[in-house]
Amino acid sequence: MLKPGEPRTSKHTKSNLVKQTRLSAHGRVTAPEDNIRESGSSDAWTSQVCDELRKLHVKSKQPRDVLTAGLRSALHDAIEDRPWAALLDVQDFNPALQLPLELLHVVLLGFAKYLMRATIAELEPSDKIQLAAWLGDANVEGLGLDSKVRGGYMMRHSLSLNGKDFRAMLQIIPSALPKFLESGEHSRTLRNLTEAWIAAARLAAALYVSSIRRSKQNEYKASGASNYYSSLVDAPTY
Repeated sequence: MLKPGEPRTSKHTKSNLVKQTRLSAHGRVTAPEDNIRESGSSDAWTSQVCDELRKLHVKSKQPRDVLTAGLRSALHDAIEDRPWAALLDVQDFNPALQLPLELLHVVLLGFAKYLMRATIAELEPSDKIQLAAWLGDANVEGLGLDSKVRGGYMMRHSLSLNGKDFRAMLQIIPSALPKFLESGEHSRTLRNLTEAWIAAARLAAALYVSSIRRSKQNEYKASGASNYYSSLVDAPTY
């Protein structure tokens, strides 16, 4: 149903940043951006160096992938300067475990987005109409939302929703999807998706805390929610 990739390491990140730098020096315009999207590795300093190397290649008036001696020297110096965050060079530094959790991209634009896409792909057209109605009728009082959910909009634009939309979905869909299962006619995949949404909602609730009074209790709650969600989507646990 969902198969997360392996957590990125410092070595993985630096390897892709170096690749972006080399591609830029070779006059590649879109390839570095493609690598950023595919690998998730991006650094502001590296991007600045890439821009400078691309300009040097244009100035050299050479065909793509042809480097002058001066450009080769500039590329060598750029990589030697290690144009990325210094933390990536710290031995045993693990970005997945030792950086603060970025809630928007990890939760809302992460597993919530992909759960939404998997759910929409599984639903029949008539189911989408019914789900849109349920979403629109949902009582959102106390959920921290600005207004009621636009169910029809959510269904029509499910592939281009933003973090605010997924925040609403995480809180409402776990109570809406079980209604499809009452008849017993829907697929095993939809049942698994329903369980995954409930697990994701529990995990998000454990992560979205403004203050922690009992750190051990909160850590236990978050760890339990994470492991439960991971067991449903075949993700690595920590």
